[in-house]
Amino acid sequence: MIRTRPGKPADSSGVLPLSQVRFRAGWINSDDKGRIISFDGLRVQLKTLAISEDIDLRENQLVVIGKASPDGLLVAVAKVSE
Repeated sequence: MIRTRPGKPADSSGVLPLSQVRFRAGWINSDDKGRIISFDGLRVQLKTLAISEDIDLRENQLVVIGKASPDGLLVAVAKVSE
């Protein structure tokens, strides 16, 4: 879990070696279907995987952002804390 404020960078390191999630900025946008959380410069690094993307996630929707191994997927979900 990473907590940040809109427009601010954030990062988190995990317990696994070489695991890290960071982004340059996060934003909350809305449309008629609800909120969208946007991450500029998202970088996810695991032992065998590194992904750098700008992504948009609809709140509470699971999104596959990468393949971690032949049998595993890297999944993200975003939620706005009120």
